[in-house]
Amino acid sequence: MKYSKLINKVVINVDTGEILGHIADVDIDVRTYQVNEIQVLEKGGILERLLPWLFKSNQIKIYIGCIDSIGADAILVKLNK
Repeated sequence: MKYSKLINKVVINVDTGEILGHIADVDIDVRTYQVNEIQVLEKGGILERLLPWLFKSNQIKIYIGCIDSIGADAILVKLNK
């Protein structure tokens, strides 16, 4: 899957049904070219999305083993909070 397709997907916790946010970044192992983790920018208000430099960004790191499935519009993850 291309990075440009992955970056626009919504991340949802399947245990709680909570929308965690959108993918902000992907950590890739340069030796094996495999994804180690995804970093999710927590959902915020419209103002926080339009002016991100004014607000502190909270990112959640989700390891690749926590991903349950990747669909057309969303990524389902299992997190134990």
